[in-house]
Amino acid sequence: MSKKQPLITESFPQQKLPATRSSKRLENKPTTNDKQDAVSSSTPRSNADILREAELNILRKFDVRMDYGPCTGITRMERWDRADRNGLNPPDKIKQIILKHENDTEYTNNLWHDYPL
Repeated sequence: MSKKQPLITESFPQQKLPATRSSKRLENKPTTNDKQDAVSSSTPRSNADILREAELNILRKFDVRMDYGPCTGITRMERWDRADRNGLNPPDKIKQIILKHENDTEYTNNLWHDYPL
């Protein structure tokens, strides 16, 4: 009778990874019923909040577009400048949004800023 060979994953010790910012967001994410209750019981969002979210969504889409080169290790403005120098024609709207909020790290840092290289 032959012995059953152990799986390769059994030869490595298991390690628990530290919680990341995105996993914390998922833990605190309300269920659909909570969302409906929050919407009905809270006041409507201000125009500034809606505009902020729309601008950040535009910047996130810029982060994931590989047309303008990689974005890890540099700020959004550095990436925009590099793409412009190399003739990749990045959208002027991105530059305008970043410059309008140049002191806010949520606008200046890219989507993967919190992850180590």
